[in-house]
Amino acid sequence: MTLLLNFKKDKTYSGLTFVLFLCIPILRVSMPGTNIYGGIRQIMEYIPAMAIIAGIGVGGIVNVMRRFFDYRVIIFVLLLPFIFIGINLYKIHPNENAYFNSLAGGLALAKEKNIPSWGNTFGAAYREALVWINKNVEPKAKLALVYELNPNIPLIWIRPDINLSAINRSGYLQGDEYALTLTYQGTDTRSYYDSYLETFLNPVYESRIDGIGVVKVWKNSPQYLKKSLADSIDKKAKLVKTDLGIRFDLGNVEKLSRLELTYNENQGCTNLKDGRVQISPDAKTWTSLYGDLPDDWRISYLGEQPKGGKFIEPFVGQNAQFIDISISPRSACLMNIKNYSVYVFRQ
Repeated sequence: MTLLLNFKKDKTYSGLTFVLFLCIPILRVSMPGTNIYGGIRQIMEYIPAMAIIAGIGVGGIVNVMRRFFDYRVIIFVLLLPFIFIGINLYKIHPNENAYFNSLAGGLALAKEKNIPSWGNTFGAAYREALVWINKNVEPKAKLALVYELNPNIPLIWIRPDINLSAINRSGYLQGDEYALTLTYQGTDTRSYYDSYLETFLNPVYESRIDGIGVVKVWKNSPQYLKKSLADSIDKKAKLVKTDLGIRFDLGNVEKLSRLELTYNENQGCTNLKDGRVQISPDAKTWTSLYGDLPDDWRISYLGEQPKGGKFIEPFVGQNAQFIDISISPRSACLMNIKNYSVYVFRQ
């Protein structure tokens, strides 16, 4: 408003410059077909302009208020909004970058509304989790990042005796590893290991904002289970070959635990180049699972799957009757099934 009122008096057009300085970066990424990710870091050049315009606005407000109020009243009015913001930031320290204001309803309501990137601390929350890990885990403990890459955290933040490796991800095999990750929009379903930890284990450490976890540490051991991993072989499961690969039909909808199979490797077959696992309750609506095959990401502890005539596909209790594996090329050895077992949860 101050800029508009003084527009005609502004012979240097500095106000217009500041407005363009603010608007152009935002308009640049608002055009159809443009893309932006990672918060405001790709348009952060608008921040100085916003600060300058805000300062000009405050100056205009002060000039009007000084006609009617003592300077102490003016200072109090100007500082009052910062008091409430400061209290909120103090409560969520050191995760200030996960702040949602009262218009958004705080982080809890932001999660309920599924506002993009709710809970994302952009790595800040790793530090407090690692402080807890360094103080509490046993000597020579195993640690794995749930999905992220090891360079996400500096090694100098980790106690030297702790074994940090993606190979420690053991899933349902429960290898006693500690698992660390930031938890925000979409992380609970981005991989098998994420879903397994969220579904079956209680965390041993969690940092919360407005009751919402932004970083968690689990220990993949039986004493921390919140659901039993007890399962049994479904003896009704039948195997059929399809145009795309192979299908397992359980006869009725079951809670899936895992699929284990062995296959023949001979001179007439080739390595699998591409595959995908899908599940369905009715052979009409299909859900794809956790990336393409071959894969060493699901349970890194087992290594690449399929390999060496064996294949294991883990599940987290999804309800399904059909399991489809698309296989390319059709000459892949995975088509030569010898034995298979589909395990389901009965509880």
